[in-house]
Amino acid sequence: MKIFDCATENIKVGGKRRVANMAVLRVDHPDIEQFVSAKRDGVSLENFNLSVGITDEFMEAVEAGRDFALRHPADGRELRRQPARTLFSNICEAACATGDPGLVFLDAIARANPTPAIGQIECTNPCGEVPLLPYEACNLGSINLVHFIGDRNGQPAVDYDRLKDLVHAAVRFLDDRCALSIHRGQGCNLRRCSWRIDKLTQRWPSGLAASDTIRLQADTPTTQLVDPCVGVSNSRSMS
Repeated sequence: MKIFDCATENIKVGGKRRVANMAVLRVDHPDIEQFVSAKRDGVSLENFNLSVGITDEFMEAVEAGRDFALRHPADGRELRRQPARTLFSNICEAACATGDPGLVFLDAIARANPTPAIGQIECTNPCGEVPLLPYEACNLGSINLVHFIGDRNGQPAVDYDRLKDLVHAAVRFLDDRCALSIHRGQGCNLRRCSWRIDKLTQRWPSGLAASDTIRLQADTPTTQLVDPCVGVSNSRSMS
């Protein structure tokens, strides 16, 4: 992980934005304690988001106050046991102190997986919007609702016709990106498999930016788009 972190430290998007990595370790892995505390020093793994892969078995052990088995990742044999509540408390304390690790509920994801025959989902993209299969793309798209809100006849309103047109165009774009993308350097079998996975699952974690923070102010000549953290962010008309 430190090697990946060092490599991505030197890769910048536009010379400014760092590349992001997501690391998920199962809660029953024998190295889970070190993983949970990996960022407690405040300087390590700054290019990583960390999450613990939580199972139903672990949560049941936490609720019941039982010990929980840590297992060898290759053959599943039990290596040792530890109190589940102690581990869960350590996870919570580390998350409170540093923001990491998060939790990925593996069994819940498996129950909701629409394509279980393709493979087991063990991770998400770095921002956690969508669980992903191995070699699967995070086909991400965002729509900023600020650009679709304005004034109509003196009242704040959403331009749903223009929003509909953009959503349809964006979905087509994301679909085409799945069809045209190739994972180079891994062989033809992987390229075909990756295309098949993307087309079958069609994972589009499309976001509606500002949808939870926009407040329409009807008592002004134009629509005031207000972010409660920073105040008025924009004013625009639909004309």
